[in-house]
Amino acid sequence: MVFIHGGSLQSGNSDQSGYAPTEQLARDTNTVYVSMNYRLQAFGFMALDILSKNSKTNTSGNYGHMDQILALKWVQENIRSFGGDPNKVTLFGQSSGGSSVMVLLASPLAKGLFQKAWMLSASPLLTKTSVGANIDNIVFLNNTNCNNITCLLQMSAHDVTQAVPWNEYPFWAMVDQLDLPVKGRLDGGLAIVDGYVLKETPFDAWVNGRSNDVPLIIGTTAQEIDFEGIPEELVNKSTYDAHVLRKLGSFGTDIARMALRLYPLGKESIRHQFTSMVSDVRVGCGNDIMALWAAVNTDSPVYRYVVTSVPSAPVSIFGMPQDTLLSFHAWDTFAFFGTMQEIMVRPSNNDIMFEANIRREIMSFVETGSPYSKDWLPFPESVVLLSDNTKVTSGYHSYQCDFWMQNGFFDYSWVN
Repeated sequence: MVFIHGGSLQSGNSDQSGYAPTEQLARDTNTVYVSMNYRLQAFGFMALDILSKNSKTNTSGNYGHMDQILALKWVQENIRSFGGDPNKVTLFGQSSGGSSVMVLLASPLAKGLFQKAWMLSASPLLTKTSVGANIDNIVFLNNTNCNNITCLLQMSAHDVTQAVPWNEYPFWAMVDQLDLPVKGRLDGGLAIVDGYVLKETPFDAWVNGRSNDVPLIIGTTAQEIDFEGIPEELVNKSTYDAHVLRKLGSFGTDIARMALRLYPLGKESIRHQFTSMVSDVRVGCGNDIMALWAAVNTDSPVYRYVVTSVPSAPVSIFGMPQDTLLSFHAWDTFAFFGTMQEIMVRPSNNDIMFEANIRREIMSFVETGSPYSKDWLPFPESVVLLSDNTKVTSGYHSYQCDFWMQNGFFDYSWVN
């Protein structure tokens, strides 16, 4: 199994405590694990005409994905020496690592380098072209005060980072992605259709029969954004309503009022409803669309799950406050890795049962191409809710997702 870490294609590494395969995991699952570092941020994904003109491939950007492909080639050439089988490679990644899996499913350069894939909380949106990226990244070029390749290559790493347009369009900081969208505010896509790593969008590769056709599992969590808390002003129904109306009102009052009806306060807390709403808009519903396109246009099965398990006690991940109590971004990753003790004081029996369940389902998929639960049918015939047990359903938040997708909110899915 080959793991690609997340971090918005801008941060992270392959050996973060709790968020990487371990020796214990290898022993427990009798599997050889590989993780990788890859170029990030501007060093991994800056697309500029001035760079393309000085490239052997006449392209620029997607350097981080080239590194990932190189790592997969290394696995093919060397993994037998470590007890692995190059013909039984499962590629998996979380967050932007999951988005990277989508790229590699569509890339002709990754053909034959893996036989199964598992995407965890991926960004489903990848439509930026090299032409569009070159236009967007003029902001970066202007910030460097460079007008030739020699000047660019002589810049320090610090100066390159400082030149990135964090808070001006194309908004590399993406601070809005943990909140409801505002009409017209779109973040910068770092991965692009460059004509080399990606010759077409992943969705087009599926439709045109040019994707890497392998069994696939696509997973998200019910409250993806519940790891930084919610806006401080959301303290009662009045402030909840006002925030939703202010943000979604940019798409029309009817849209905002319908959203309040779809995610009403009552039995559920403000935090639960708000994080569920934003997570559906930004991640979950878009992943349903992605799963459908993959399922309809490939011969291999596509399986879809939503994690509904919640930690039994507050957790702290990636240096965030110890405040998370819902089904947060990466909860399935920590469970599979068996590293819950790294993020919470003492996992409960339910937490440990969730860990055992997700491992049972995933390792069956790794070994056989299908999950452990026999009634978990390929998408769209079923969607599974994963907790300490596996609950097979016909869909998750289907009515809400129909509303969001029919009103054009796929374009506001997480990017990167």
